[in-house]
Amino acid sequence: MGEFFMNVLDYLLILVEEANTPTLFFALVFGVVLAPINRESIIVFMAILAAANAINPVVSFVITTTATYIGYSLGFFVGRGFKGKVFKNPSERTQKKLERSYQLLERYGNRAIIVSYFIPGARHFLPVILGTGNMTLTQFMLTSQVGSIIWTSAFFLPGYFLGDTWTSIFL
Repeated sequence: MGEFFMNVLDYLLILVEEANTPTLFFALVFGVVLAPINRESIIVFMAILAAANAINPVVSFVITTTATYIGYSLGFFVGRGFKGKVFKNPSERTQKKLERSYQLLERYGNRAIIVSYFIPGARHFLPVILGTGNMTLTQFMLTSQVGSIIWTSAFFLPGYFLGDTWTSIFL
């Protein structure tokens, strides 16, 4: 198990070194909208590298938080762009689902946005649904910024503070 873990770490280190920070940034941004890329692993690994002084921890945290925030916001703007087109004459089933989504958002408000970061699938579709609704841009942007900080912290901080401990756990 230890040798396998070290091989995975070596592979990820090469990936990060070859990919560089802009590539990881765009993987985090577009992963929210285009594909469910495992951003949690990227964030934890960047935190481990920061703990090992391979990259600056503050810069790494800002990059991962900003990328998450931008990716989530892209979903909102996609929803705004399709607001009048896709849902102009929705089917009865789609209309019911949208109404249920809007009711849940009305009931839970901004908490729904923050919680959605932690639910795979929801973080991909909720911003689009919010974009088709009546939520103001300012409310969305402020709440999603808080959500991106909380979500990124949930993965970055353990990765950073456990740092070298990860290798001792798996070796």
